[in-house]
Amino acid sequence: MKSYSFLNEFEFKANCEAASRYLRDYLPEKIEGIIELGSGFGKAFDKLKKDLIIKYDKIPFFPKASAPSHRSQLSLVYINSKPYVILEGRFHLYENYGVWEVIFPIVVLSRFKPNIAYLTNASGGINSSLKVGEVVIVKDHINFTGYNPLIGLADIYFGERFVDMSDAYNKKLRTLAKSESVSVLGYEPKEVVYVGVLGPSFETPAELRAMRTMGADIVGMSTVMEVIALNALKIKTLCFSLISNIASPDNPLKTSAEEVIEVVSNNSDKLRDLIVDLAGKVDATKI
Repeated sequence: MKSYSFLNEFEFKANCEAASRYLRDYLPEKIEGIIELGSGFGKAFDKLKKDLIIKYDKIPFFPKASAPSHRSQLSLVYINSKPYVILEGRFHLYENYGVWEVIFPIVVLSRFKPNIAYLTNASGGINSSLKVGEVVIVKDHINFTGYNPLIGLADIYFGERFVDMSDAYNKKLRTLAKSESVSVLGYEPKEVVYVGVLGPSFETPAELRAMRTMGADIVGMSTVMEVIALNALKIKTLCFSLISNIASPDNPLKTSAEEVIEVVSNNSDKLRDLIVDLAGKVDATKI
């Protein structure tokens, strides 16, 4: 697999600036935050009033999302009068995109000085206590992709090579999310460790057993690249995952992408409400 499609780090930076210049004609000079949607979440967020929708193919150098249910567009919404950009479609390494393409939208939107990023994804539950349709909060991750988006970019773009990841999923935001969740979801979500894999094949029972032994609770094919980039950009990050299937090595069940999308679509309204609730209340500058 290619590690990136851009010629070099200088071209990456130039293309990011070109995309951000295009978006300056449409977005506020500063946005409060980014909301990135995973598979199946689009339907729930359609219930928000969108002041603007821009297709990815209109934005210079933006890739096109090819994963099922990823719409390849961004939208602008106001939550408690604060502007948020929703990325309705992310990019994955299994789409044969390079790591720099996966983080491209995040880096472009960083030019608008967001304080916070809310990420969502669908995941398989490795921990036997998890149930399909359950919302969990990611507290940490294990990167099993074999890639890191900072390679070659750290010095030229982010300014430092060795980025601290000890609080990659902001602990204060996780605490706030748990306290707000009780009234919105009706329960306090578990905090879990996410293992990010390359995909697109689902995991074998032996792989799941190894992941469980290493301390992973859930598994998915996204998120990790973006979280590394967000921490390099010093944007506070909170990630929610919706358990779309049980990935048990002891009782292996067949899984399909269609099943994952259906489960998420049917269970994501309350998670949307929680993100909107937090986005309206949280002042990330004080965290």
